[in-house]
Order: sequence, then structure tokens, then C-alpha cells
Amino acid sequence: MDRFPRRVPLSCATGTKPVSAAACTRSFRSGEAMLRDAWDMRFAITHNEKDELQKQLKAAEQQIKNLLDRVVDATSASVVRAYEARIEKLERQKLVPIKRVEKNRAADGTAAGL
Repeated sequence: MDRFPRRVPLSCATGTKPVSAAACTRSFRSGEAMLRDAWDMRFAITHNEKDELQKQLKAAEQQIKNLLDRVVDATSASVVRAYEARIEKLERQKLVPIKRVEKNRAADGTAAGL
């Protein structure tokens, strides 16, 4: 009888049946690759969301700029108030994408460091 058996009694996520160390290593490498893929996919989604949020911010800022130009040219007080109300609404709307961009910054990264 061999002193060192060829199969190491490891369960390695297959249950209680003993498997070889090489099988455990292959299983670990496979799981690691799946985790990297999932991590990188989430990073790409986050990056695309960030780009979309930045586009929304730029659009809102352009609308505000246009409304400010109209305020300067307006002669009626009621029109000026309407423009100012719209500007305030746009400023509040800008806060949502800004907060989401900041939240996504914390999620930046890849699985390269694994």
C-alpha cells in the first residue's frame, strides 16, 4: 500500500467525493475566470452609465445657458419669472446625475488586480 495516495481527499465544491488537486485547481481557475468576466462586464456597464449621465448633465447645462440668454433679452417680468422657474427646475434635475456619477466613481475598477 502506498504511503501517499494519488487522490487527495478534497471536496473542492463537488461534494464529499475525493478529487485530485489538479481538478481543484482547474475548478478554481474556472471560477476565477468567471468572476473576472462578471466584474469586467459590470465595469463596462458602469462606464456606459457614467457616459450617459455626463451627456445628460451637458444637455441640462446647455438648456440653462440658453434660458439665461433669454432672460437677458426678456422684457416682461412674468416671462423672466417663468424662465427662472425653468432654470431652477433644471438645476434640481442636474443633482440626480451628479450624485449618480459620484456613486459610480466608487465602483470604478477592474478585476485585473485579482
